[in-house]
Amino acid sequence: MKRRVMLFWIVVIVAAAAISGCKKEEAIVVTADYLAASKWGPSNGRYGWYIEFRKDGTYDENFAGEGCGGYKGTYAIANNAVVLNTNQKDACTPDQKPVVNRKCVVEKDEKNLYRNVKLVCDGPYVYFRQDSIAAAGRQVDIQGVPAVSMGAKNAVVKEAVMFRASPDKTGKVITCKGAGPDEKSSSALPKGMQLIVLARTMEKARVGNWENYWYYVDPNIDWYSSCDAGEGWVFGEFIEMK
Repeated sequence: MKRRVMLFWIVVIVAAAAISGCKKEEAIVVTADYLAASKWGPSNGRYGWYIEFRKDGTYDENFAGEGCGGYKGTYAIANNAVVLNTNQKDACTPDQKPVVNRKCVVEKDEKNLYRNVKLVCDGPYVYFRQDSIAAAGRQVDIQGVPAVSMGAKNAVVKEAVMFRASPDKTGKVITCKGAGPDEKSSSALPKGMQLIVLARTMEKARVGNWENYWYYVDPNIDWYSSCDAGEGWVFGEFIEMK
């Protein structure tokens, strides 16, 4: 009898665990407070379109970077979606007319290495919630390379390091094109350059006398002291996490 009772409770516990594991993540409830609590913009948090919502139902949309762009408008929330009604008079040139009555939905993004909540609008236009930093410790795939997300950590280059397209000392070298008008191209990231560390390899590798991870990084931090070449890999011995 005791054995049957014990078997019964084992089945109950296993079933409860299975149900719990299958429980869907709760959807984000969109409110004016939620929208206004953070800026919304590019996933890397630098150049592109940004939206700032206010609790009174108004918003500003501005372009960070060269060129014109900037609108004001009102928004409404219905069925957990956001409708942006932009003031057409704000366009700075005839070809910069904003889209009227854009419908947007808030979604989770578990694949993005920078941020994990986004506002997807008709167009399509996508704006990431700037305070929604991507979770660290997730297994991700970067162009066929199994890796672990780092939660968009900040780092600095300790010594000049080669910037590569794959996590290998023989990987193709990425040429950094200077973003500023007087910047020269280079195949190495210089000492002191700021980085955003997005992911690392699953296992450590040996390069010379060192054993460390390869890190997938974004060195495009600012306009005048960056590497205008997108993301790539650097060996961990030459960078320092902040």
